[in-house]
Formats: sequence, structure tokens, C-alpha cells
Amino acid sequence: MFIHDDLIFLQLQKTAGTHIAALLSEHLGGRMKGKHGPLDFDPGGRLVIGSVRNPWDWYVSLWSYGCSTSGGVQGLLKGSRQRTARRIAGRAWRSPALWRGALHDLTAHARRDPAFWRDVDGGPRFRRWLNAVLSPRDRHLLGADYAARPLAEFAGFYTYRFLSVFTPVQVWRAQADTIRSAADIDPFFDTYGAVKALIRNESLEEDLAGILARIGRPEITADVLRGERINASKRGKAETYYDDASRVLVAQSDPFMVSRFAYSPPGEATA
Repeated sequence: MFIHDDLIFLQLQKTAGTHIAALLSEHLGGRMKGKHGPLDFDPGGRLVIGSVRNPWDWYVSLWSYGCSTSGGVQGLLKGSRQRTARRIAGRAWRSPALWRGALHDLTAHARRDPAFWRDVDGGPRFRRWLNAVLSPRDRHLLGADYAARPLAEFAGFYTYRFLSVFTPVQVWRAQADTIRSAADIDPFFDTYGAVKALIRNESLEEDLAGILARIGRPEITADVLRGERINASKRGKAETYYDDASRVLVAQSDPFMVSRFAYSPPGEATA
């Protein structure tokens, strides 16, 4: 996260967080603390902000970045079974409450084929990857906290990451399991969400300029902020990766992200 006297920026992976943090650092100063973690201290009246992007685009970005480099998710999926098993067991050893989920994780990783997750060539393979990470069978590969939560039964990995990063860490640990149905997600975020302003990836410079104006920096306009994005995935347009079935899969997996932010499938106009 990025921390400044007037605001805190929480970085949700693959929503231009690295680029936004760099812009904030360049124009405001401030400091970094970790990267994709949730708020773990009292913000003290500072404006807490985050970023979001179209869910269909988010999954393609997560996949393509993992194909070209690694990333935390792809590290879990592509790494050796032995190394992953040591990580899971070590985490559970430090926190015995995680042992039940760890056993499910270990079972899932024991049957995982690392070669499948390294398969990087184009739309058909992306769709295989998407079906796998959004399936009940393979969600334990994404980490015990997601797979063990009730919301994993009706919410996709993007929704989980959004809620877990943008909810204060102690609140998430205490209240996440109160999300028992898709209808609970909006009121949960309205009640517990730490983020009070969001930057949409699709209008990044304009949204960030508006936030900076709120903290007394109107001279940092959208034109001042424009430039080449940092840490961007190298890939084609999102619509080239989807077919009808995979578009429906994302809509059914992450309806909160779709409806809350009025997003449309790639190639269709956003509402």
C-alpha cells in the first residue's frame, strides 16, 4: 500500500496498482508498505482509496501476467508440488487454525499438473485456465483463505480479492464468514469496506485527478498524470480471449463486480 499524510492507497492486484502508486509517489511523496495487503492500522482520518477494473479484463490480465512472469497466483499454480507443500505446511504450522484448510490445499496441489498452468498460448488455453480457477475442484489451489470461506461457493476469485484487500484485516478475519450468499456482499462492503473512493482502470487519470483535488491538489490534473502504464501485462484485447461460455462464467462468478460497477463483457459498451 501507499501511505501519505492525506491518503492511503490499497493495491488490488492487476488493477494498475503499481502504476497508481508510482504516480502518487512522484506527485505527493509518501512511502510504500508491502504491496497487495489490506489495511492493518487505523488510517487516522486519511482518505482510503483503491482501484478496480472490468472483471473480464482482470482475469485475462492475471493470467497473462502470470504467463509472462510469475505473480503470486501463478507462483502457487506453476511452482513445484514440493515447494508449494512446504509453504502450505509452514503457514499452517504458524497458525494451527489453518490446518483444516491446509489439508484441502495439500490434496489439491498433490493432484495438480504444473505443466497445465504453464500452458500459455492464446484464447483456448486462457479459457481452460479460467474454467479451472473458477471451479470448485481447483479453488483450493488459490489459497486456503479463499477456498475455506463460504463466499467461495458463490463468488469468484476477483470478488474475494476485492473484499479481502479492501476490508480492514481484523474485520475481515472476524466477519468474512458472515457473507453467506451473494445478496450479503453489497451490504458487507457498505458496512465494512475501508475504501471510500475507487479509481476505475478505464478512467484512471481522470479518477485519480478527482481524488487528488479532494485532498487539496487540483493542480495535478489528468493530463499531468498521463503516461505509459507500469507493470502492464503484454497481451491482446480481452475480447479475443473469450467465447460465449467463458463470458457467462465470469458474469455468474462475479456478479457483485459486474453490477456494483456497471461493467459489461469485453467488446460490449460499458453501461
